[in-house]
Amino acid sequence: MCTVVLRQDFSFNLFRFHSQKLLGLCSRIQLHSTSVCSDINSKLKLKNNPNKFGELSNESSESLHDEGDIEEHNYITYPVPRSQQLRIKQYADIIKQHLQNKQILAAISVLENRMIKEDRVQPDPYIYALVIGACGRFGETKKAFKLYNQMKRRGLKVPDAVYTGLFNACANSSDPRNGLKCCLHLQGLLQEKGVELNATHYNAMMKAYGRCGELSKAFQVADLMMDKEMQLDSNAFNFLLQACISDTQAGLRHALWVWQKMLQRKLKPSIYSFNLMLRCVRDCNLGEYEEMEKSIHQLLLESGGQLNKVHTSDETKLLANEDYPALPDKSSVTKLPVKQPWQFLPDLLSQFPRLNCDISSLDFTKPHERLLLLGGTSGFLNNMAIYRVSPNIKTYTLLLDCIPPTIASETNLIAKMRKDGIQIDTEFCNMLIKKRSFRFDYDAAMNVLDFMQEEKLLPDIVTFGVLALSCTNVQEARDLIRNMKQAGYRLNQEILGAMLKQGCLRHDFKYVLKMLYLTKEEDIKPSPLFMDNIERLISSSRDILRKMRNGEDIPHVLQKKPFKQEFTIFMNKYENWLKEIALNKPYFGTQKQKKM
Repeated sequence: MCTVVLRQDFSFNLFRFHSQKLLGLCSRIQLHSTSVCSDINSKLKLKNNPNKFGELSNESSESLHDEGDIEEHNYITYPVPRSQQLRIKQYADIIKQHLQNKQILAAISVLENRMIKEDRVQPDPYIYALVIGACGRFGETKKAFKLYNQMKRRGLKVPDAVYTGLFNACANSSDPRNGLKCCLHLQGLLQEKGVELNATHYNAMMKAYGRCGELSKAFQVADLMMDKEMQLDSNAFNFLLQACISDTQAGLRHALWVWQKMLQRKLKPSIYSFNLMLRCVRDCNLGEYEEMEKSIHQLLLESGGQLNKVHTSDETKLLANEDYPALPDKSSVTKLPVKQPWQFLPDLLSQFPRLNCDISSLDFTKPHERLLLLGGTSGFLNNMAIYRVSPNIKTYTLLLDCIPPTIASETNLIAKMRKDGIQIDTEFCNMLIKKRSFRFDYDAAMNVLDFMQEEKLLPDIVTFGVLALSCTNVQEARDLIRNMKQAGYRLNQEILGAMLKQGCLRHDFKYVLKMLYLTKEEDIKPSPLFMDNIERLISSSRDILRKMRNGEDIPHVLQKKPFKQEFTIFMNKYENWLKEIALNKPYFGTQKQKKM
């Protein structure tokens, strides 16, 4: 009995011992967890404290959650309901709607944000081709190649339209150097992968090289197409003509060769072909004389053309003047065909070109002189009629830049426009004002406003910009600003700078000061070009004063002016103006005046 009691006591004591030990262990665990929690909280506070940099720790990175892991977890755990997702065609329709409204950023957002991030829909190659093609048309070069790389990472098959869009993105790039770099990279990449390109790809490649200023590369692509026995269509030759425009030194010579090669292949020139040729006439020269003569003679030989020289005085006058004489009277017309005046001129656009003059006696440095090689205005329009191509307003606007700088030539051109039923637009009138202003025929330039009223055309901001070139005094400038306000336009940096330049060229200090005061009245910040014109005025004025002191010749118009006195007054007011508008750049006007 005693033994039993002892055993019971012993069992009870043992149970009590283990119970106390278990409680102690629990309390230690609780203390440890509390310590860990407080430690974590303190670290979090330290991490979120903007006034402390924190310190490196040895804690495992596995205890921290990565944002990408959380996003992936949510992506898998919480899928988007299928009712929220659209079909691929519906996404494509949304993108097309944005593109019709010229909202390229919204179209890109449908692919990158709505489809991929929000709806979690896997885009197919068609969607990528649609957006990359749009990027190509809008010149979004960087974004086009980014989407192309994204497409490859997703393991999608690249359709042919994507490569066309990428080359177009290079062609339309706002930075031709970057466009050229991307085009070279893409061509090398496709060659390395052995991708077979079609004629559309090569045409887009030619366009890219041409617009980026690589004429030789564009011709190499054309040669490559012929080596692959691909047909060069009229679009290919138009892209080559675009490439010729990039060579301002000898582009017209190359363009004439391209034109004849196109005719030899029995391809019909389009309205774009003729307009591109006019751009070549306007912007490009023929190169060195020896090369030009050799090239033209070779062109005539290969095309079966005529090489005849004109020696009569009447016909030679025709070569020097675009204002052709009147046609003969009906009484003087015989049964033999009578040549039109333009038929005495060269014509290198015809299928059988002719050069019935001695080009060594002619100068082709100006557009209207180069247009003579294409038969002049009448000969050029006659070639369009032969191929049944109707000129448009763009054709006549380009011709305006290529005709002689005379009122008679401009009047004749407008008469031809009305005969062809071409509606004159504001852009044409703007070019007419600019052309007359550049030859200092300011009265004729201002008369274009009356002509616009007769044609029921409204001036735009560009109209007032080119009219600013015609302002010769303060009153004309005030009238222009008043007309602008009545038309609902506000004076801007460009127009104010154009008016200022006219005053600087004539050293009209009162007029220039009026332009300075207008910057404050109209709250317009002077542009760097605005200030550069004033600096050039001050520099040239000081040079004139130096010549006056040394007894050297100066322009006669300045001799009648109290030049020194007006310049001194201008400099004093100019310095005050600089202080009032708080310009920090040390222009000439802020420097100490030299001894006059």
